[in-house]
Amino acid sequence: MARWRLTESHYLDSPDSYWEQAETDRETGKQKKRKHMVPLHLNPKDPNDWNYKTGDRDVSQGGSAFTDGQIIVCREGKGQPRDIVFTSSVTPGMEPLDDEAKKETEETKTKLEWRDGDRFYKDGMTYADEMLMKLADRSGESTELAQALSMIAQVVEQNAKLLALMAPARRP
Repeated sequence: MARWRLTESHYLDSPDSYWEQAETDRETGKQKKRKHMVPLHLNPKDPNDWNYKTGDRDVSQGGSAFTDGQIIVCREGKGQPRDIVFTSSVTPGMEPLDDEAKKETEETKTKLEWRDGDRFYKDGMTYADEMLMKLADRSGESTELAQALSMIAQVVEQNAKLLALMAPARRP
C-alpha cells in the first residue's frame, strides 16, 4: 500500500484527469480526438471532493450530504477501490497512512528539503507558496518577480490578520 490523506488543497497529476479535444477533419469528415493530461484539483474542505465520507448525514440538505469526509490518494495499484490514483510528487500537505507511504514521504522530504514548522506554515502559506518563494530566490536577475511574490505574501498576511480580527465579531 502507498496511501496518503490530503490536509490541504492540491493540484495532482492523475491518469484519470484529462481534457478531451474533438475536431472534425474538413476533408474526410472524420472526427479526431486528442487527450491532454491536466492536473486534478482536490480540496479537503469541499464535500464534493471527498472520496471517503464520514459522520452523520446533514438533514438540512435532504439527508444526502455528509457532515465530514476526507480525500485519500494512492499510487497506481497500491490503494483501495475508492482511492484517487496520482503520479505527482508527495507534498507536506499529504499525511502518510501506511509504512510504504511514510518511507516515500521521508525520501521525498530529504530530496526536496522540506522544512518542518517554518514561517511559511505559521503564516498560513502552503508548500506551493514556499516553492514560489524558492523560485524567486534562485532567479537573482528577476527582481520584479521577487517583489511581486513579496507583495503577495504581505497581502496574504494582512488578510489573515483581518480575518482573525473579524471572526470574533461575527459570533453572537
